[in-house]
Amino acid sequence: MRYGLYHAKRGDLAPLRGMEEQRRRICGGMLRVTPTSDEYLIEEPRRDDPDINVAGALLDFGPVATDGAFRLLHGDRKAWTLIPLPASRPFRAEIRPAALGAERCTVIAVERLDPFHAAAREPVWRQDGDTLFLSCDAASFGYRIVFK
Repeated sequence: MRYGLYHAKRGDLAPLRGMEEQRRRICGGMLRVTPTSDEYLIEEPRRDDPDINVAGALLDFGPVATDGAFRLLHGDRKAWTLIPLPASRPFRAEIRPAALGAERCTVIAVERLDPFHAAAREPVWRQDGDTLFLSCDAASFGYRIVFK
């Protein structure tokens, strides 16, 4: 297992010291998983947990409004990468590129990156003015937002 620390201002992993991988992640040991049965249980979120959006409300964070959880890598002028957090469910997002430094941009495609299985669906998207409306099934590692 490797771990790192996210640098909030730069948007990347902070430099670390120790048994490192390119000074960005530390080797924390090995995790060995062995099957114990053919059955498994997916834990549902607790309805009383205040940190989980069980109602599926669209939460507005300014440049982005969403009912999901993801990381948006938006430093490139030609394409951005949206990566759903592990165990994400299908989600909607409204992304305002101008609020993230990409004024007057036109989205020409939203593509799946490394789908987890053949049933992973293409994202549904449209751009209306300065807002990109996006729906994803979260069954892919990520999604590339391509600009003209």
